[in-house]
Amino acid sequence: MADQAVLDAQRTARGEQGRLHLGYVSSAMYDSKLPGLLRRLRADWPGIELSLVQGDVQMLYEALLDLRLDIAIIRAPLASPPDALVVRPFVREKLCLALYQQHPLAGVGALNLASLRTDNWISLDDPQGTGLEQVFMDACRVAGFTPQVAQRINDVTSMISLVSAGVGVALVPLSARALRLDNVVYNDLQDRLAESELSMVYHRHIRSAVVRKVISLLNTAER
Repeated sequence: MADQAVLDAQRTARGEQGRLHLGYVSSAMYDSKLPGLLRRLRADWPGIELSLVQGDVQMLYEALLDLRLDIAIIRAPLASPPDALVVRPFVREKLCLALYQQHPLAGVGALNLASLRTDNWISLDDPQGTGLEQVFMDACRVAGFTPQVAQRINDVTSMISLVSAGVGVALVPLSARALRLDNVVYNDLQDRLAESELSMVYHRHIRSAVVRKVISLLNTAER
């Protein structure tokens, strides 16, 4: 029993066992990097107990500040993050368009945003200056128009579901193409600046060796 206690203490000190509270926006799971890291943690360090929380940007932000989460994967940009939080790049990816299958431009090849200036759009309901919603607004501004937003929604999966229902068109991460829904066609974008970045955000006060270990893995993990 004493030997086991010593081993447990050593594993804990090395970050090989303990509990990790990890939050993420839904679209973070479309890209291969985060799921790959979770598989590695479960395979190589079964002593690390993962508590996973999916949420929107605002909820994850608040949970980090309240120390209910250790790390969160949030879509940039982040508007004026407080000094208590550290923000690091995680994954950068291109964006694409999700169109209703009967849309006149569906499947015709790469499009520019301006070609959809008169369409109704579905956007994320992110806090002002934050996340994919801000990327969308900035991209439309560069393309020379203000989008007509028909619906704001809390996650990318629901955005694409509304596209499937014919509510409007949407700008989504390229990795969201993994979500195959009836009546949805994905078109590439010609706009050069249409990219989005996922950020790793964690509290400056790192509470355990497990958190420190996972931060290191997230920083060095390859796609």
